[in-house]
Amino acid sequence: MLIKERSIVKSLMNSENRIFPDESREIDLFEIIMQVEVGHSQFELAEEEIYRKSDGKLIDTRIALKRKEWKSGRRVTTIAKHYPMSERDKAINDMVTLTQWAIMETAQEKMTK
Repeated sequence: MLIKERSIVKSLMNSENRIFPDESREIDLFEIIMQVEVGHSQFELAEEEIYRKSDGKLIDTRIALKRKEWKSGRRVTTIAKHYPMSERDKAINDMVTLTQWAIMETAQEKMTK
């Protein structure tokens, strides 16, 4: 039984649907959907294409919600969330909500000074 389970695991690991470790894939920016800068932060909603590094085959396309900010004199990028392409509208709504929150926080900070 153990041998059969190992062969199933091996076949799953070799399938097209597996999640590839970072060193075996390449992520390219396809299109910036929205970009908003608030204070020292920049929020970006972008479509990304994921390719297999070994043969350049397109594996997946997804939407990434990113936050870029200045820390200690350099730009640091943080990925807040990934969305499948089927959730494009939800990603846009989340981006709008996030930027509204950032604007409100910045405004409150300015008013208390």
